[in-house]
Amino acid sequence: IPNVNSNFTLGTKGDDVEAVFKAIAQNDRPNVTVRGPVTIVERNDGKKIKVVNLVDEDERDEKLTLIQKSHESDNGDDIDVIIALNMFKEGANWKWLQRIFIVGFRQSLVELIQINGRLFRQANGKEKVSVYQLLPFALDQLNESLKDKLNSFLMNIIYSMMLLSTYNPVKVKLSERTTRENKNVSEN
Repeated sequence: IPNVNSNFTLGTKGDDVEAVFKAIAQNDRPNVTVRGPVTIVERNDGKKIKVVNLVDEDERDEKLTLIQKSHESDNGDDIDVIIALNMFKEGANWKWLQRIFIVGFRQSLVELIQINGRLFRQANGKEKVSVYQLLPFALDQLNESLKDKLNSFLMNIIYSMMLLSTYNPVKVKLSERTTRENKNVSEN
């Protein structure tokens, strides 16, 4: 969720978490049940989504233990969603993470790299990862702040594309002619 002092928050971190619960439930009145370190959010289709809410500091140690236990398990069935404010960007491990939704502007590219880095833990059956960065500005804003934010946003996209190429390189077959030409150039 966004930083509570940013322009992107809905008011309080509780308001932002409630908005996430509504999005998960796919309705404005989510059925939410807290069971120890896990919050169960029931979707419109009846499916129950297991959420670890790190924004709420109650039972913090139990939540962290659950995440670590899930990380070490052979499947990620204990947890479907983790909601975090800042905690999940540094040193967090949950190899089952497949999607990140970044809400609001982040202050540095390093922070975005740390957040995205959480995705690249190997897990059985994990075939792809996704990053969703919600645009932190309106396109009609024309000022230096917008330029800086847009530049950081585009750097994050390029960084993500470079990582994709690193982990899933594109193989290019060179023709025999291209190979000979390159050899001749290197010999000169």
